[in-house]
Amino acid sequence: MLSTILIIEDEEILAGNIKTYLSKYGFDVHVCHDGTSGMKMYKKIEPDLILLDLKLNGIDGIEVLKKIRKQDEITKIALMTAFGNIEVAVDAMKAGANEFITKPIVLKEIKLMAEKLIQQQKSEALDTFQYQQNSEFFSFASIIGESLPIKALKQQIATLLQAESKASDGHAPAVLITGETGTGKELIAKAIHYQSIRKDKPFIEINCATLPHQLIESELFGYEKGAFTDAKQKKLGLIESADDGSLFLDEIGDMALSVQLKLLKVLEDGEVRRLGSTRSKKVNVRIIGATNQPLEKMIQEGKFRADLYFRLRIIHLVSPPLRERKSDIILLAHYFLQELSKRYRRVDISISEESIKLLTEYHWPGNIRELKNVIEQAILLTADEVISPKHFTFSNLNLTGSVSSASSASESIRKISLNSLKLEDIEKNTVISALNETAWNVSLAAKLLGVSRDVLRYRIRRYDLQRPK
Repeated sequence: MLSTILIIEDEEILAGNIKTYLSKYGFDVHVCHDGTSGMKMYKKIEPDLILLDLKLNGIDGIEVLKKIRKQDEITKIALMTAFGNIEVAVDAMKAGANEFITKPIVLKEIKLMAEKLIQQQKSEALDTFQYQQNSEFFSFASIIGESLPIKALKQQIATLLQAESKASDGHAPAVLITGETGTGKELIAKAIHYQSIRKDKPFIEINCATLPHQLIESELFGYEKGAFTDAKQKKLGLIESADDGSLFLDEIGDMALSVQLKLLKVLEDGEVRRLGSTRSKKVNVRIIGATNQPLEKMIQEGKFRADLYFRLRIIHLVSPPLRERKSDIILLAHYFLQELSKRYRRVDISISEESIKLLTEYHWPGNIRELKNVIEQAILLTADEVISPKHFTFSNLNLTGSVSSASSASESIRKISLNSLKLEDIEKNTVISALNETAWNVSLAAKLLGVSRDVLRYRIRRYDLQRPK
């Protein structure tokens, strides 16, 4: 992801060295040598990070920092100085600096600091966006479907939330959500949180399958400074961060046994202890686990703790596969068609009755996720105003071992040669269209496309797009 850095430094050789080094790692770096030109460049390029020298000709670094902070609390600013005393550092932090760097500059450390601050900025922005979006959109209505399995699921959730709203101590029982891949387990978890009395508190999620167990442990429980080799400062764990809210542990079946034991202690005692600490802290967090794996079988194989399993499944919800709720396929297909046609600016596109029939006959091994992908692909790969069976491509996988209608369905599909199509051209034209419609306002265009400003900047750079003169 392309991030923009502005260097305001009067030592031209130093500024050039920093720019050269950071540019090698994919940053878009701009340089100014005084405070006045630095302020002008800041307003022009809206950088993600500013590396600001304390002593500048004309307006000094502290003054520049104060001016920026009056209008911008999001951009990260690191103050660089050869005068590394405590008083200067305190003044810099009071003025709004995020980091304080003493000279001589170590380029590798500058890179690590830049990556950290930019990631921090994106995380803060993402958290704010998710909070605004989730509180509004993750409701029972977001679980689309009127089939009996979905009605039963919604009723279970409603009963749970009504019961716990009356709890005298604000306790929320653990929830275990099981179901095949692509059935919407994450959506169920978010609906539980955002329709509960915890809706204004944090909802934090982590995928246990994507991180090694050592990292998952430190992420969940946090650590004290010096707890291990790289623990240079203490870190708040996700369990503490989710206090009074919800922690969603996706793919919990992949969690290491050693971490399972510590999680069990949190569920049993309501306490968390950071790595390297001798003290425990009380937490009131709802744990929601989700998995597509057969935990009962894993218990027999010694891969999952039975005691944790029973602590988790106080409330057990099953996310039904799409083949067991075929009456919902039409609702979901039209929902995805409406949402995706807006994204790709194809609002006049529709879907034929023959196509709907074909969708209901297919066995959907990838469940809702696969249905969405099939609809999205059809929108992208046809210029027609009506989606017909020839525009669909199916996986024809049979992951469940059940008898399916995939063969008969695939016989009615005329295969599309993807080699003759260029998805890059479709994406490029979509980006150009959004930019032209917003007079090349990157922020507005990003909103139209449903992506972040950084993602759109990357696409502009990737396709070497230039604003018309």
